[in-house]
Amino acid sequence: MDIKYYKSSDGCKIAYRFWPAGTPAKNIFIYIHGIESHSGWFENTARLLAANGRSVYAPDRRGSGLSEGPRGDLSSYKEILADIRCLIRIIKDETPGTGIFLIGLSLGASIIINYALEYPDEAAGLVLMSPAIETLINVPFFMKLDIFISKILNPRKRFPIPITADMFSDSREVQEYIRKDELKINSVTASFYLELLRMKIIHYSKADKLKIPVLILLAERDRIIDNKAVVEWAERLNAGREIKVIKNACHSLQLETIEHENEIIQDILSWAESK
Repeated sequence: MDIKYYKSSDGCKIAYRFWPAGTPAKNIFIYIHGIESHSGWFENTARLLAANGRSVYAPDRRGSGLSEGPRGDLSSYKEILADIRCLIRIIKDETPGTGIFLIGLSLGASIIINYALEYPDEAAGLVLMSPAIETLINVPFFMKLDIFISKILNPRKRFPIPITADMFSDSREVQEYIRKDELKINSVTASFYLELLRMKIIHYSKADKLKIPVLILLAERDRIIDNKAVVEWAERLNAGREIKVIKNACHSLQLETIEHENEIIQDILSWAESK
């Protein structure tokens, strides 16, 4: 695994982890992480994909992980889309003609849905892992009100992310890893939260406009994502879709047991090979 950097269209320096396939890659996967995390959380899954002949690129979202930008801040969700597009251009220059698939976990899934709606011809398919189409998180009314007011008066005001380590996984080891991660983001700005809302409105209102096939991997014991709402959203897709529930798994599918990881890898590989 290598850590590399590139400059996005506005000059922001974006870090990404790269796991090359041992032989010429059959496919390329670009992984987009969730709200609190960074690309390092995908390491185990990425290594397995690379061992199976797929190269994996995993950028840290601007303002998170090792990337530049104000921590936990976002002026427009389109900045993230531009960052992804710059990476795709780099990949296409380095490995022309190789199929590219986007993988997004939690918030990352919402991001890649919006990317595919904005740029429908740049990816062969989407893998949505524990996708944040709709969540089970109960944000207090007054916090929501404060966020909306702050967007106007103080868009950089910070608000906590109401997700705890035990909501990601039942594993004590995973929980401890998450708690001790110094790169993890624990709060975001009012502007960031409102951009999440903008993406949510788009992926709901334009679900039927999505043109590429989608694989949805749901964690049976997810305490963050509303799986029923995800399935209802998926029924509106006109492109090909496949939904798989990973039994006895929690939200962070990429950090679960070896058995879960192997199952996920096989699901992704077999699906991608059919496209």
